[in-house]
Parts: sequence; C-alpha cells; structure tokens
Amino acid sequence: MSDILKIIHKYFKRQPELSHHQLQALLTRAMQHQVLSKEEGSMMRRILNLADTPISSIMIPKSQMVCLEASATMGQIVDAFLQWGFSRLPVYDTDQDNIIGIIHVKELLRFWHRSAKNIRAVEFIRLPNYFPQTMKVAQALSEFQKRNISIAITIDEYGIPSGMITTEDLVEQIVGELYDEYNVELRQYRLMENGHYLVDAGIPLDKFQELFKLNMESQAHTLAGYILEKLQRIPLPGEKFRIHDLDCAVEEGSPSKLKKLAILDKRT
Repeated sequence: MSDILKIIHKYFKRQPELSHHQLQALLTRAMQHQVLSKEEGSMMRRILNLADTPISSIMIPKSQMVCLEASATMGQIVDAFLQWGFSRLPVYDTDQDNIIGIIHVKELLRFWHRSAKNIRAVEFIRLPNYFPQTMKVAQALSEFQKRNISIAITIDEYGIPSGMITTEDLVEQIVGELYDEYNVELRQYRLMENGHYLVDAGIPLDKFQELFKLNMESQAHTLAGYILEKLQRIPLPGEKFRIHDLDCAVEEGSPSKLKKLAILDKRT
C-alpha cells in the first residue's frame, strides 16, 4: 500500500503540463497501441480522475465513526480496540463535533507498566490532521504520504468534523473502483434467489422505506446511518437483527463500515 502512495505522490507532486483531456487521450492511444494493458490503462485513468474527486464522496461519515470519549478509562480504551480491531481511534470531548485527537494502540504500551486506574483517553491522544471535505482525493493521497499518516478527520465549511478518511479508503478508489469496472455494475439492492434482498448500506433511507413500504422516524440519511442510530454501534459481518418486521443480516462490512445487508421481508 505504501508503494502505491509513493507512486501517486510522485505523479501528482507537480502540476501536469498537459490538460486532463490530453492526458486521457494519451492513455487511450497507449492502450490502443498496447503500450499499456487494458488493466494498467484503466488504473491510470482512475488515478487521473482522482484529481476531480472530493474526499467527501469516499469518507466514513461521522454517523458511522467509532470514537472514544476523552474521559474513557484504560479498560474502556482496551475494550474498544479489542472489539473493533482498529489500530487508531478518534477521541472527542463532549460530542463528535469536537474531535480532539487520535489514539494509537501502541500508545497503550507506554502506560502499561503504570497503574491504569486513573488514566483517561485524553492522556494518549495525538493531535489529529484535519482535511477540508472538499479536498480532492489526489491531494489527500499526497498529503498522507508527505505527513506519513494513515487517518485524517474531514471538516465541513464551518470547521466542524464531518467524517474521517483513511489510507484504505483512498487507495480503494484505485484498486476497488478498478474491480468494479470489470465486474457487475453496482446496484443499491437486488432480489436474490432465496427471497432475500441484498441491500447496499449506503442506500438513501427514503428509498429504502419506499422499497419496503416503511415509515421510519430518523434523522439519518442512509440505511447505515439509521442502523447505527438504533444499535449505537456498527454491527459485524454475520450479525443478525431486526428493522421493524424485516430480518436483517450483515453480508459485508468491517469494524469501521457497514456495506451490504441481506434482508428478508416476512410480511410477504
């Protein structure tokens, strides 16, 4: 992953003399003359497009972030790292509109020999890196490489945290998007042979309600946001729960992001 970041940083560290359109045309010719394979050319095209993609479109939204309170005890900190499997967690004071730092799991070792009874999360934090959510993915990749970081907090136009971005989220725009290009088109939901719906967790909540004829009172904008609002945590792959009269199971996801759910509507 670090090798990919180095290549991209080198590519974007100078303003290209050719226009975006000219570079795209050169890539097309390079593939036509087999200077680049189709896969290589497509990946380069993805890299070029990163210059126009804002990180707000790929960030983990604040509603799905796993965070620690500044007053969390050593026991609570350890439990959180064990439960979610992360190496870093954001820390907030009062609420998630006030992210004050990042805790690295390695920091726990510095205090392990001491009595941990009175230690709180605020004692472990490193100052966070803040990126405006309008920053382009290409620039964010370059900044991650220059600053040697793997996580940053995104902020809106008022300076309020809106989410976070990680190295994995950024690199996925090249590797993950390339995979999508050569496979089935992404859809927000589809009916499977077993009668279950496979639903993208990012589906707008109003569209989800329309699909299953539900009336759900919520401030959330997506299904993932609604689930986090109700469970107060991100469910893990394989976990089952209910939404109204729907049986739900997490088909795809990670400790930091809910991706796809299998949903059975027993009302039909």
